Amino acid sequence: MKVFTCTIIVFLLFLSIDVFASTKTYERTEENGYLVSDENIVVDDSKIDAVLSTPAVDEAEKIYDFADLYTDEQEKELYSLVTNYIDDYDLDLAIVTIKENTKDSTEAYAQDFYDYNSFGITDSHNGILFLVDMANREFYMLNSGAGITMYTDRRVDECLDAAFSEIASGNYYDGTKAFIEKAGYYAKVGEPDEAGNEPKLKGVLKLQSMSWSSIAIFSVIATAVVMFIFISNNKLVRSATSSKFYLTKADVNVVKETFLGKNINKVMRVHDSGSSGSSSSGGSSRSVSHGSSGRSHSGGGRKF
Repeated sequence: MKVFTCTIIVFLLFLSIDVFASTKTYERTEENGYLVSDENIVVDDSKIDAVLSTPAVDEAEKIYDFADLYTDEQEKELYSLVTNYIDDYDLDLAIVTIKENTKDSTEAYAQDFYDYNSFGITDSHNGILFLVDMANREFYMLNSGAGITMYTDRRVDECLDAAFSEIASGNYYDGTKAFIEKAGYYAKVGEPDEAGNEPKLKGVLKLQSMSWSSIAIFSVIATAVVMFIFISNNKLVRSATSSKFYLTKADVNVVKETFLGKNINKVMRVHDSGSSGSSSSGGSSRSVSHGSSGRSHSGGGRKF
């Protein structure tokens, strides 16, 4: 009787434990439709290899740490950040790490993993995916549906930049967290217009996008400028010590005419985003590519 009671208690304890991440995969077979639930994706001869080389997962788990880069506690924290992002912005988000890549590129893996595991909200499959590919030493941001219009190439670059230093240093949790926070910041700001202009931000939101060190430096500079203005306005009149007090009106006109007669040469500066993948440098640009499923995606990556 005691053994039975202990067994029941242990069973109930396991039931009460939340699962924040998983590396469990399922077998894709012709009988189960290769576990591709989207009826718009027809698994024919042109797609079968891509489908079978893509792990089948439970899309509700959101964190898939196949490379074992996060601790259990870190997976729990990331899961919380991911679900908050999904609830707040109505965009799906999946985090994936891999040790081996069964595709031709990091981008191809991200596209197939997203499409063949039915990620995305609504029939437009709105959402994003963050992939850390240890085989190719590259991390990648994938956008789908409304994620394409939300994240321009410039915003993709900013999200990747936010994660780069930590990922490159081997701090994968901190890098992934920084990526989620930056992606959430832009989702909160809202979509830019077709010209790439960012929505006007409220003062509080601007401060949220700045680091504490930047805020401190800005405060010191602003205080110094205000003090300088007040001090300058209260100075006593002093004797002339500059040649400008001895110039005649004609002299001033000559100076002005000489200055206005100067030639000014303008040089166009070309921006280099420094990213790999589909990303380009234009602020309003959304470089769209198509995965093996036929769906449209945008995104970009960084080697580390």
